[in-house]
Formats: sequence, C-alpha cells, structure tokens
Amino acid sequence: MRKIGLLALALVLALGALGVGYAAWTDTVTIEGTVNTGTVDIVVENYSGMWMWKVPGGNPDYELSTDPAYKPQTVDKNPVPFIVAYSSAAQTTAGATPAPVDDSVTVTFNNLFPLTNAAGTVIPWEADFECHYVGSIPVKVVLTPITITPTTLTDGGITTNVSGFIKKDGASVWTPITNQELEGTQLHYCDRVRFVIEILVPQYTTEAANAANMDLSGTITGQIKVIQWNEYKTPG
Repeated sequence: MRKIGLLALALVLALGALGVGYAAWTDTVTIEGTVNTGTVDIVVENYSGMWMWKVPGGNPDYELSTDPAYKPQTVDKNPVPFIVAYSSAAQTTAGATPAPVDDSVTVTFNNLFPLTNAAGTVIPWEADFECHYVGSIPVKVVLTPITITPTTLTDGGITTNVSGFIKKDGASVWTPITNQELEGTQLHYCDRVRFVIEILVPQYTTEAANAANMDLSGTITGQIKVIQWNEYKTPG
C-alpha cells in the first residue's frame, strides 16, 4: 500500500508542472468605438453702417440711413441727394494691408462730424457686422480694446466703443447688449451676435475745441475673439 501512495503523488506533481510550463487560462475584453473632435467657429455673414445724406430742397434737408441706397420720396429732386459722411463695415478684400485673415472685417468711418439725434444728444457713428456661431463647443466672447492711431484723433475727445445685439437659444428678436455684457457672454451653436463698432465725435461749445477735431485721419484696429467656455479668464 505504501508503494501505491507514492506513485499517485508523483503523478499529481507531474501534471502540475505541465500546466505552469505550457498553458495559461485567459479571457479578453475587446475595445471598439469612435473618436471625433469638436469645433470653435464663428463666421461673419452680414454688414451694415450709417449713411448721412444731403437732400437738396428737402425738409429736413438731410437723412440718416442704415441703407447705402437712397430710397425716400425725395429721390426725384434736382440736384439729387448725395452722401456727405458714412460709417460702414465690409469683408476685408484680398490684397489689403494688413493681409486679411479668417473672418477679417474692414470698417470705414469717412468725413465724420458731431452727430446728434432728435433730442440734440450727440450719438456715435456706427459700423456693424453680424456673426453666426456654428461651432459645436460652447464659447465665450473676448473683446480687445478698439484703438485709434495716431493719438491726435483721440486728443480732442473722439472715443471708440463696441456694443451690440444678440439672438440666443433660437430667439427671433435682437436684444441690445452693452460692452460690459458682451465681454464673457456665452455662445452656443446657432447663436448670433451683431457687433457694433462706435466712434463718437464730441460737440463742444467753443470754436477752438471743435476745430481741434477737424481734418484728422488715421486707422482703427481691434479684435473680437471667442474661446472655449472652460478656458475663459475674466479680465483683470
């Protein structure tokens, strides 16, 4: 009986050795799927501005319009109405200096003078453009200062500002939005913003002060950026 017991033990040990040397039990989880990245994309679609018309023989003899084509009833007058001053925005054309980049806008403020409303309050000249957000990632608006050079254009009190109007979440009506509200406002897919670039020429009570703002010329520069919402940093 002792010999049989020893033989059985030897067989068990031999089988164990074979398992370690030549096989392992396994199971597998297979991973399959898709990868896609989002987009940050704001496009400029529409442009507008302000045009001041001289209307000879009209009452009043001027008209301020947001349409560059003159269309009032007095169009048949002789001499015909003509543009005195205007502010407008347009797509930057190829060959411009500096060279245009994606969604570049050229604003033109020509032959400006103090502009007043019916109440006699000085109001700014405006050039505006409409942006449509078509990206898939939520973003926030980042404004950089709109600057005018040389400083002789601002020494006499001429100022710049950016305001606007917004349509969010499928709204059909434009809602006014201030400069402070524009900075950091969040946009989602299909939201629209109309950015308004403003230049205000002040009206002074003395001839000398007004004369300081006459016959000036220069350039205006600035940027409007959108950045993914989670990377936005509040200014200051």
